[in-house]
Amino acid sequence: MSGRDTATARREAGNAHFKAGRYAEAETCYAETLELLAALGSSTTADEAAALAEDESKCRLNRCACLLRLQGYAAARAEAEAVIALSGGSSAKAHFRLGQALDRLQEPRFATAALTQAIRLDPKAREPRQELEAARARLKAHPRLELLLDDLRLVEERAVRALLQADVPRARQQMELLLKDARAQAASLGADAAHWECRALLGLAFVCAEESESEAAQDYTAACRRVLGRAGADSPAGAAAGGGDLRAECFHAHVAAQLCLDTGTPAEALPFVRAGLEMALSMRDEAMQLRLLGAKSVAHSALGQWGDAEAAARAGLELARETGDKYGEAVCQLALGKSLRAQRKVGAAAEALRAGFEASYTLGGSHALAAAHSAYAVLQLEFGQPTAERVASAMEKLSKARDITKGNGLARAACDDAHNLYVAAMRTKSKPLRECVAGLRGALHEAGELGYSAGRVRLSGALALALLGGSEPGAPVKTYEVPAADATTSGLLVGKNALAAPVEPAPGSAAAVAAADALLTQALELASGGLERADLLSVLSLRHLVSDDAGGAAVAVELARGARQAAREAGASRAADDANLGVALLMLCAEGGGGAGDGDAGPAEWEAEAVGLLEAAAAAADGAAGEAVAAWVAPPQPSAGADTCVAGIKACRALALVHAARGRKTEAAGWAKTAEELQQRSWVATGVRPVGTGAGAEERARARAEAEAVEKLSLDWGSANRK
Repeated sequence: MSGRDTATARREAGNAHFKAGRYAEAETCYAETLELLAALGSSTTADEAAALAEDESKCRLNRCACLLRLQGYAAARAEAEAVIALSGGSSAKAHFRLGQALDRLQEPRFATAALTQAIRLDPKAREPRQELEAARARLKAHPRLELLLDDLRLVEERAVRALLQADVPRARQQMELLLKDARAQAASLGADAAHWECRALLGLAFVCAEESESEAAQDYTAACRRVLGRAGADSPAGAAAGGGDLRAECFHAHVAAQLCLDTGTPAEALPFVRAGLEMALSMRDEAMQLRLLGAKSVAHSALGQWGDAEAAARAGLELARETGDKYGEAVCQLALGKSLRAQRKVGAAAEALRAGFEASYTLGGSHALAAAHSAYAVLQLEFGQPTAERVASAMEKLSKARDITKGNGLARAACDDAHNLYVAAMRTKSKPLRECVAGLRGALHEAGELGYSAGRVRLSGALALALLGGSEPGAPVKTYEVPAADATTSGLLVGKNALAAPVEPAPGSAAAVAAADALLTQALELASGGLERADLLSVLSLRHLVSDDAGGAAVAVELARGARQAAREAGASRAADDANLGVALLMLCAEGGGGAGDGDAGPAEWEAEAVGLLEAAAAAADGAAGEAVAAWVAPPQPSAGADTCVAGIKACRALALVHAARGRKTEAAGWAKTAEELQQRSWVATGVRPVGTGAGAEERARARAEAEAVEKLSLDWGSANRK
């Protein structure tokens, strides 16, 4: 069968689907036919090219008809305009289809012009005349309809522009005006009233999410759901079947998913993402597909599902390139780089992050540009030896990220970047502790002024850890027998000694401890998501673990259990939570169980549970799926998930101590050696096997390749230093 015969067969299959009312299947067949015809066009004679152009026009018109029924009005408009261009403006049916699409897109003036042209080209055609009469009747009944629609679009554009400029109060004002106008002009808008009301409600939900008003945001999305129910159907599936507003349904799914991500419940976001992608795909709404793929990547990252996060980022990147969306391409490159970094694919991660930076720099996208600096700084600090030069280069990028967001008025992102900078400074001891405390306090105050609850939660946790005893560079530190002080809390802080010896900072003053307690208590009241609560409970567990309070270990165990449970309820199973609980249980054993409320359990049971948890955390590091400094990147999505690799190091050391205490020297030496290997060469996938089992040849080769990629990590990454 020739290529043209194959194309004809696919088009006929599409015709059969169309006649049977299977418009999605028909649209797919027509799209495949167009691809086949495009492949034939480069190797034909002039006559064959003309015949292929005619076939293409027919196929595009058929696809346009499908898209109109699938509510893919923007895509239908593009197909009709393509046929008009192919025909030199002589296709009456193309003008008719264009008029239909423009009418559904609420552009009555252009719709009537297209329909009028269709009638001129084919005066006998009945459908264009009927469509034109209906459009003119609506305009006659509501003479201000066209001006009203222009005003609504203008108000919405102002709201979006205000959001991009971080002027959230102005955005709220404009969205409230949009809602008021949509409701007041419902009679004039007719069937489109519900659509505009939903757009306003969802816009307000998005604004509330920006201001961390999660309850208000949920109220607005629920109101949108009620409007959609009155207008067409009570669910996306019902809308598709009963002619409801799929565009509003898709927007609702996107906003609902974003709210789940903002409140730390990524597992709940995924069903909304899947439903939205299905609708966006059926409508061929590529812009919405790109947004939802971004949300999908973030959700999987928050759950530690790095392979799925990478796949979503790659799909978004491919779509952004196909559609020429340069900003979307930059964002997807950054998401891809982060997911690759978490999988320890260092060379590929560096390449993706550099590409994301270059695209952001070219476009002048300040938010993406700042994120690129932060992400690359993390890559530098996570992999390779923490030399003074490498640390200085990374800290410079984190400072630059903060300067970019602050200088461009991105106040919330600036709070996040300040958090990243000072947490990294504490961990690397590159700034005096008093400067870090002051910086975190200032950012926390700014977040409070902004009403930025999520930022307040993160900053409160980081500041509390600093107050609990971060040490000055070069100052002596207090070391405990059990290395509990790595403080591996996946969303707030990775242990500040993760690249050095496992030590605990000396406890802070009584006043500092009291201030830390107050900060953590307030933050827990603000935390709206399971992962946020899990992170804060982990910090509280550490606070009691390092204190001299009677029964502190028992309280730490209870809080660590709460953190682990909160994370699991949010859909995340994190090695850090297992490691923290395991270490707390060992400390409880060492204290003799004072204040414990575990019923009949005693030291033997606690130690057995601890060993099981620590071995699970260590096993999670096998294959090096962890992200060594996930908490350093906080804007504006939820934290990236468990610090699996650092948690594995911590677990290995604790297991070495347990086996040594029981006289099992071989096992103790094996776990200690494994911890040392993971510590010194964190990019090498040695896993957590006891010494002697070794790694396979393929794994060693991969490790060598990654090690070479680490050594080639540029400290300046070329144009990153451009002013």
